[in-house]
Amino acid sequence: MLLTFELVLVLLLVLGIGVWGLVSGVRMSRRQRRAVVNPQVVSALAQPYRELMGEAVAIYRDVEKQSAQAPKTLQRELHEMSLRVQRLVARALPRAQHGTSLAAFLLKLDKAEPQYVQTQAAANEVQQELRQFVDTLKTLRGKVYQVLTDASRLSADQQLSRDLEDALFEINALEEAFAETEL
Repeated sequence: MLLTFELVLVLLLVLGIGVWGLVSGVRMSRRQRRAVVNPQVVSALAQPYRELMGEAVAIYRDVEKQSAQAPKTLQRELHEMSLRVQRLVARALPRAQHGTSLAAFLLKLDKAEPQYVQTQAAANEVQQELRQFVDTLKTLRGKVYQVLTDASRLSADQQLSRDLEDALFEINALEEAFAETEL
């Protein structure tokens, strides 16, 4: 059985399309894994956890956008910072989901039950943790903007370095805080 030239070309074309499909699928899967938090997951959260996580995701996207538009000399450091913020936002999601579970449990309880007060206090604690987390992310975003502002001035090398170190310090503190509070 001799394969004709045309048949070989068709087989190579089919093989090429298959390889392209596999590579595209892997790339898409990686992009989806890299996504901070799925919008459907955030929309399933109860208020105020949905609002807080939505704000955290928006801050991450803003930091990521600013790092992509930064001068070439800062892009690597700011990109690393945005990846760390992404991981922090992903680590905050289980706390928001826990708060949502507590809120759902509160709806099932009668206000006169002793568990109600304890559950309400736990839900408020989760809300406060997330609010502090978002406030810290806002501060971090401000520091990123300050770094970029300093970078636009040629004589700001010392100030730029200090602002970048401050921002990295904030990220380290957040990572340590979440390491202590993981469920």
